[in-house]
Amino acid sequence: MKTTFLFITWLFIHFNETYQFDYRLVYENISVKNNTRKIQHFYTNSENNHFHAVTYNLEKDTMKFYFRDNNKMTIMLNLEGNYKSPGKVVIPDSLTTNWSGKNIAKEHYFFSKMNDTIIGEKKYTQIKLSSLNPKRAKRKKIGYEIYLVDTNIKMKPFFNEPLAFEVWREKKNFPDGLVVEKHYYSYDGKLSYSQVLKETSPVSFELIIKK
Repeated sequence: MKTTFLFITWLFIHFNETYQFDYRLVYENISVKNNTRKIQHFYTNSENNHFHAVTYNLEKDTMKFYFRDNNKMTIMLNLEGNYKSPGKVVIPDSLTTNWSGKNIAKEHYFFSKMNDTIIGEKKYTQIKLSSLNPKRAKRKKIGYEIYLVDTNIKMKPFFNEPLAFEVWREKKNFPDGLVVEKHYYSYDGKLSYSQVLKETSPVSFELIIKK
């Protein structure tokens, strides 16, 4: 009986993919252009940042769920459950979509360290993501992003945008820590979008992709 149980457990582990999340990060997305605000709940793993999930509250006990493994797949669907504490979610492999970041033009961008900034008597590291070629950026009207990072928090940096993640993966010149703010500026230096951290909390969330 014990042997049978161990064999079934082995099959489950080897023929399903399991993702563990230990943090819920609540960000407010602020669009300057559209004058709108939107709350998103991101789920991350503090030691492994190649995957994340995000939920949006649609109505009572229902959530829109998005997941991306930057190495292989994405998922987008509506689920029943508490969007603030999903617990365990099992999704069949047939609902996944292949994903690859290989075609993202990461070679045209880089992270650079700026002067630290102080907010409420607390110091944050500032990192800029921008084009390697300023003339090309101006010609193609490519903007840039500025990240504020709390490096006292021990975690891998979380990137919800594929370009930033791929640049980090290739160059690793972004510090570990918690991203507390992200600001996107247009090519002419005008702020168009901000993402501000509103809340962090530890969670125990497990996503299983059933083969």
